[in-house]
Amino acid sequence: MEKCPHLGNLGSSPYYLALACCGALLRYVEHINNTLFTPGTLRIRFKPNEGTLFLDIATMEGLELVQNGRSQLGSTNRTSQLQIMDKTKSRAGARLLRRTLLEPPAELNTITLRQDTVEELSNNEDLYFNVIAVLTRFPDLERALAGLLARENARIKRQNWANKTANPKSRPGSNLSAGPSSRMTSKPVDYTMVDDARAPSITAIRNVIYVKSALDALDDILRVLEGVKSSLLLAIARSMRMPEIGKLQEAINEVIVPDAAPSRDVEHMRLQGAFAVRTGRNGASKYHTCITYSSRTSRLAFSTFNLLTNFMTPRFFLATFRDQEQLDVARKTLSENVEEMHSLTESLRSKYDFHKMSLAMSAKRGYHFTFQAKAIRVQDLPEEFIHVQRGGNVHRFSTVALNSLNNRYVESLEEIWSHTDFELRSLLQVIFAKRTVIALYRLCDGIALLDLLASFVTYSSLSLVPHIRPRITQDGPIALRQVHHPILLALNAAGSVPNDVFVDETSALHIITGQNQSGKSTFLKCIGLLSVISQTGTFQY
Repeated sequence: MEKCPHLGNLGSSPYYLALACCGALLRYVEHINNTLFTPGTLRIRFKPNEGTLFLDIATMEGLELVQNGRSQLGSTNRTSQLQIMDKTKSRAGARLLRRTLLEPPAELNTITLRQDTVEELSNNEDLYFNVIAVLTRFPDLERALAGLLARENARIKRQNWANKTANPKSRPGSNLSAGPSSRMTSKPVDYTMVDDARAPSITAIRNVIYVKSALDALDDILRVLEGVKSSLLLAIARSMRMPEIGKLQEAINEVIVPDAAPSRDVEHMRLQGAFAVRTGRNGASKYHTCITYSSRTSRLAFSTFNLLTNFMTPRFFLATFRDQEQLDVARKTLSENVEEMHSLTESLRSKYDFHKMSLAMSAKRGYHFTFQAKAIRVQDLPEEFIHVQRGGNVHRFSTVALNSLNNRYVESLEEIWSHTDFELRSLLQVIFAKRTVIALYRLCDGIALLDLLASFVTYSSLSLVPHIRPRITQDGPIALRQVHHPILLALNAAGSVPNDVFVDETSALHIITGQNQSGKSTFLKCIGLLSVISQTGTFQY
């Protein structure tokens, strides 16, 4: 990209993210449309977001909005305005708070709506505490959707690559006058079998469970928001009642068991993912499932046909019943493997008197044994223990029997995922519907905004100085009375000195004098920081 005068005046460092996004977008367009932009043929202009207060990077660093200026110099003080105000209960709310501080709203109507909501939450304690309680249990839906969409984008890329490989004429620069051998490879690709015979990853199952948990929590949030008066809270409640959300919740409840809940424990999440799909699904209710065994991948591949165009023959019942039997056997085998590994652990504890030895699970090593490093030395371990990994606090090792059970465990898990892959893919197609994705992201925005406004109430109530609702006008003036620097007040309340400020058209020039380290810069930063914070919608002192 040729440097144009408009971008040159902005400087390269503060806007590197905007330039990087622009470059990524151009690369994406070139890759998708097979188009090449000649250098010097595009005119690119930078335009800040509409309806927000534009802050350059020097202002962000000077006001210490998200990072303390002294932390870059090696100081242990890392307190910033973001750290002081961050009372959110969800990651989506924390991300919105950071974005709000860096890009505070500049429209008076938006600020007033937020202030009305904060005032209602402050005056209604039951509403406030109930909102905090339900937000604490709400999962990170936005991150789960990002993971599912990334998986879907990767699958589409593999399909496009397979299509280009099978159709050489569609690739740029291909020989259009190829012989009969090239025409034989130009038949359409069966997209249902392109790299989709592979079992779904545990991450996809976990993200689906996260989506289910988020949708299950909506009833509690809607119950809490009954009777609210703020128009912003009413809009948030409407975003949770979109028909696409209800349809998706019904589709998930038809496939996933009701007691499936997200967990950070790897072992618990894998076992829960193996039993997440309801028993008896497997496409038997609507689809004809044909099972094909691949000797190369040692996995089961599925092809489906709609029953509307296929008669229900005895062969169909035989296929589905066998499939269900294989799923039940795989799940039973998985449970038995886990029980045998725990029994093996107990027997080795008794055999070698290793009462502090425990069975652990990790995504990289699978099941293995652990022992506190201070309790035993590596050279003192019996010869039966292999694959010893020395650690500072914990030693990790295994046995031949445990490795064998681990292999059986992985095989059973992959077979279960292969059997449930069809139901998971059909459910993902419902999630990836355009209107459903829009409804889900609106739901994410609503939850993040609700968490942000509730955190404003928490921030105001925990302050050492009483907070009031700032009165914001379109044309000023700036009138501050007995105000403190927010960060200085949080660090040293006793040493913080309040000040009065009045700025309008008739008194726009102020001369500030004082000795070194007397607080001149702190006074100026206090005015700018309070102006930014007031535009976020929170209350000030």
